[in-house]
Amino acid sequence: MNATENSRVTASRFGLCLFLLALAVRLVFLWQYRANPTFDLPIVDSLTYHQLAADLADGDGFGRRFFWQSFFYPLFLGAIYAVTGQSLLAVRLLQALLGAGTCLLTWRLGRRAWSERAGRIAGLALAFYGPLIAQEAELLPTTWEAFWLVLLLLLLVSPSRRARHDWIVGLVSAALVLTRAFFLPFVLLAGAGQAREIFKNNPRALAWRMLAVRAGLFLLPLLAVASLGLQVTGRFRLIPGSGGYNFYLGNN
Repeated sequence: MNATENSRVTASRFGLCLFLLALAVRLVFLWQYRANPTFDLPIVDSLTYHQLAADLADGDGFGRRFFWQSFFYPLFLGAIYAVTGQSLLAVRLLQALLGAGTCLLTWRLGRRAWSERAGRIAGLALAFYGPLIAQEAELLPTTWEAFWLVLLLLLLVSPSRRARHDWIVGLVSAALVLTRAFFLPFVLLAGAGQAREIFKNNPRALAWRMLAVRAGLFLLPLLAVASLGLQVTGRFRLIPGSGGYNFYLGNN
């Protein structure tokens, strides 16, 4: 085995250990959290998401309230409820798996953008980051926010001329905004920065094609949700009603 192969094996082993460690930490937290009354009785925003998802699972469709909150999370929750009979434990277990996956992506992001050491420190730090672990145990979109954000950053620092790379960048950008609308300014600014790099490093015709694919697959899901919202609420908007409020409150 040469040095390159040995390095890959070592990296794979670390990645597996990191994932299992992060998952174990989250499962221990869930075990301890099960005695909390809100484990089985969601409150505040968690209750809102739970009610929206329960309506979807029961076949009631999309009501007006659905377009006040961000679109993606209640849709995800409704799909899980439809399969598991509204099991809150199943949701939390899936979010624990997703949180462990985010730690893995963070490690890969760190090693890609800086070094193997930086990636390992970042991955381990996130594996034990208490506020995120606690949020992942709630019926809140935080788990998906972190996952989409880290995945998007990893894609942006891993340039590729393959068409599927641009497809994925566009769809992940849309998923991030549909999960939490206040990421829209970040996605637009990141897209502008990427456009500059794409034109710098590629022939003009290829650069335009790459940007068109990314922009199209970013806008398509948002326009689909906005069109659905127009049918239900009579208002056409690319972000939910709470998006502007949350962006203002989060930035004082």
